[in-house]
Amino acid sequence: MNESLILGCGNLGNIILDGFSKKGKKVIVFEKNKTIKKNLKKKDVLTVNNLKDVKWERIEYVMICVKPIDSIGLLNQLKENILPNCSVISFVAGLKIKKIKSLLIQNINVFRFMPNILIEVGESATGIFTDLVDEKKKINLIKDFSFFGYLKWLSKEDEMDLFTSLYGGGPAYIFYFLECLVKISEKSGLDSEASRKLVISLLNGTSKLIKKDNQDFSSIVDKVTSKGGTTEKAINFFEEDQKFFKIISEGILRAKNRSMEISKKLD
Repeated sequence: MNESLILGCGNLGNIILDGFSKKGKKVIVFEKNKTIKKNLKKKDVLTVNNLKDVKWERIEYVMICVKPIDSIGLLNQLKENILPNCSVISFVAGLKIKKIKSLLIQNINVFRFMPNILIEVGESATGIFTDLVDEKKKINLIKDFSFFGYLKWLSKEDEMDLFTSLYGGGPAYIFYFLECLVKISEKSGLDSEASRKLVISLLNGTSKLIKKDNQDFSSIVDKVTSKGGTTEKAINFFEEDQKFFKIISEGILRAKNRSMEISKKLD
């Protein structure tokens, strides 16, 4: 039992494939898209056209990397083939463990992962949940997926909705804020290229300062903000009636509610 199976090899599947390959782990891919299959063959990756062709007694991880809309049909296909020795890892937003087990085998090990796009650079804030109590399996899982970035065990499955909305979508919120800074810079008269480079420099420098000082964010804000100065004027405006905080909180709440809606549809 030393092989893994990836079901759906889009961007996420490819990153997992590369990460496992670097660890010397054998991976098999089940993918219907002809273009993706063609690219996988160029990389000398073993693909299967039918789940019946998989040597299931060898499979350790079955990783589900498809869209929510495709997940139920795929699970129904899995049911006819999967063995209890496999551990199912679902990357499907909103698909609960109870639902997965109801369509597969009740005593099968199931893990839910919620990474974000920063997995591409090994810096994803990834939430994991399982109802499994086998600590050895959980420790091995963390080792095998260490290339993701920071992995956080969640104590309740319901926490996945907040994790999806806050950390799953987190990079998009940060990029959105950076894009706002670029537009403000351009509006003030700086050209697009210079504005983008300056904002990237802000981001890179901020990241380095966080790592260097190892301080909480509010302390760094105080460090940058001089009393009676220009930055304080902007910060005071952001904090007025907590308007900035309220806008961000409301946006994340709406994303969380959407995650919960997806779960209900999959149930």
